[in-house]
Amino acid sequence: MAKTKKKHSGKPRGMNYADMLARKRMIRERMVAACDEACRVAVGIMRKYQEEHKNID
Repeated sequence: MAKTKKKHSGKPRGMNYADMLARKRMIRERMVAACDEACRVAVGIMRKYQEEHKNID
């Protein structure tokens, strides 16, 4: 059996290290923004639910 080269995690071809760090930072910022938006939506739904049930009582 022929041995295959073990691929290691690192920077993709054609990117320098600064580009890789900038890409990771951008992805992290987008993820935080998406989580914040999901929390805002969830809070809005909870408040709407509470208002509806407050009016029923």
